[in-house]
Amino acid sequence: MTGKAQWIKEIAEEIGCSQASLKRAIKNISKPINSKYDILLSYAEWSVPKLKNTGRPEALYQRRIRDLENLIGDFKRVTEKMKHEFGEQVARKDDLIETQNQIIADRDRTIADQARIIGELKTLLRSLPLASGG
Repeated sequence: MTGKAQWIKEIAEEIGCSQASLKRAIKNISKPINSKYDILLSYAEWSVPKLKNTGRPEALYQRRIRDLENLIGDFKRVTEKMKHEFGEQVARKDDLIETQNQIIADRDRTIADQARIIGELKTLLRSLPLASGG
């Protein structure tokens, strides 16, 4: 069973609907399914117009539909916020990696400078007469 098929089965069991209804909702909403929650959101979005057209005027029923619409909106906003924050985190990570690379390059230049200076010291010391201790 694929991940998507498993998610459909789990959602159907969790909310008490048929797998066929979930599949229809996914097909009709036509959004990418990357998680179990994408299936749930697709079903909720697909269900709202159908629930509104039942002709049930009861205030409680209508309030539940409005609550469902509000939750769909809340979920979308939270998801967009999460995507935005993730993008910022990736940018910060990239900046940190760039800083780390600059630090490494600076260290390599310093080591190269030290090696050059040591080489020049050795050359200069070889060209001078030996200093006698004492």
